[in-house]
Amino acid sequence: KEGIIDLKNEIAVRDEQVLKTNNRAKTMESDFIESEKQLEIQLANANKKNELRSTLNVKDNIIKSMKLGDHKIEAESERNKFTNRIAQLNSDFNEMRKKITQKDRQIEILQEEAEKTK
Repeated sequence: KEGIIDLKNEIAVRDEQVLKTNNRAKTMESDFIESEKQLEIQLANANKKNELRSTLNVKDNIIKSMKLGDHKIEAESERNKFTNRIAQLNSDFNEMRKKITQKDRQIEILQEEAEKTK
């Protein structure tokens, strides 16, 4: 009888491990979906950055062709705004990349743990 009780307890422990592994897998899937969303945001930011760069190049060419005066000062101010915006997008892009790298590492760790519990 004790053998049966031990087996039932062992089965209960294994069932709990399977449940935990399934929950971790669901979390990993959710993290992966979130990472994909972040990558999409990252791509959108990269596209915005490229558009701003193109606009900035046009502005730079306008500034080069303008004479000194109020118009040039105004154009330089616009260029500075675009330069600041690109710097902000770069910062956002790098922050997203850092978060995605952290999420990817968390997923790897969870996968390794899930493999160990199998």
